[in-house]
Amino acid sequence: MNLRLRRTLVVGGKAVFAAVLVGAAGFSAAPAAFAGGQSPSVNGCYVRWWNTASSGYCSPATKTATYYNNYYCSGPLDGWNITGGDRIRKGTSPTWGSAECVIEVTKAKASWTV
Repeated sequence: MNLRLRRTLVVGGKAVFAAVLVGAAGFSAAPAAFAGGQSPSVNGCYVRWWNTASSGYCSPATKTATYYNNYYCSGPLDGWNITGGDRIRKGTSPTWGSAECVIEVTKAKASWTV
């Protein structure tokens, strides 16, 4: 990119220099970063994560149980967190245990109790 002095403007009797940023190929914004993944399935249920969010899914659940989204946040409060505690019936395909991190979810897994 070139920074060129384009013109001198006269505003209120004073000379003001205006700089214009001119790119050789034009302006283009870089795409936003995307990070995500999916945990291994536990009884047909798993957790997906992307950028700052995570959520649990079943396709369908093969066992009636209480399922939890265990997700790892990076940032000021690094560490594992747990959400969910949703009772999911065998044969259903709900979305459950949604969660957010301030900076980024870097990994997640599903867990369950009877």
